[in-house]
Amino acid sequence: MIVGLVGDVEEHQKRESRRLEDFLRPSELCDSDNPLVKTGTESITRHAETSRDAAIKIFFFVRDKIPLAFVNPRQTASETLRIGRGSCFTKATLQMAMLRAVGIPARFRVLEFKGNDPAEWEGILPRIAVPMMPEQFPHYLVEVYLDGTWIMADATFDKALIVDIEDWNGREDVCSIEDEAILCDMGTRTSIREEARKLDELYRVPAFLSLNAYRFFWVLNLYLKVQRFKNRLF
Repeated sequence: MIVGLVGDVEEHQKRESRRLEDFLRPSELCDSDNPLVKTGTESITRHAETSRDAAIKIFFFVRDKIPLAFVNPRQTASETLRIGRGSCFTKATLQMAMLRAVGIPARFRVLEFKGNDPAEWEGILPRIAVPMMPEQFPHYLVEVYLDGTWIMADATFDKALIVDIEDWNGREDVCSIEDEAILCDMGTRTSIREEARKLDELYRVPAFLSLNAYRFFWVLNLYLKVQRFKNRLF
């Protein structure tokens, strides 16, 4: 009886290991095998004693050292690391790649929220730009697999931009979107190439006359820089 029980446990562990392999593989955008990503991750996690410690160090690096900016979603993790800024989508891609680079399973969580809700964009977008946002807008964050549990670790908003942004302790979910603003949970993804395509199409739709989101990015990024400057002063 005991032998049979041990065999069942071992088989379960093997199945779980095979299942998690999907969340460790590199992909076209999540290029966790890129030398720049691997070297950067090793430097950040050098003194981490556990997987949780490593995941936390990666979280704070991506959150605060890669400031939020509006960029092309087809950017790879290594490109985001190189240019040092990214959107919720590309920052999540980098975070996921760094986690996978050190053997920590990670996946995307996709949420839809009220895209034209002024409260959700306070301090992030100028008020004039909020009505131009789609009524439903996707938000991307990373979930980390630690000690048999998937945990949300949203590293979107850097502390220089949102000074009271919630920290992550590696044990409890952190999501930057308020519960009341979430319209639906679109589930999880192992690969995000298709999501990048959808975002690219969304950004190309004219938001004001003949101007699309890509044309507004430089204005929005300038606004973010001004907000960070104001936060440093006050």
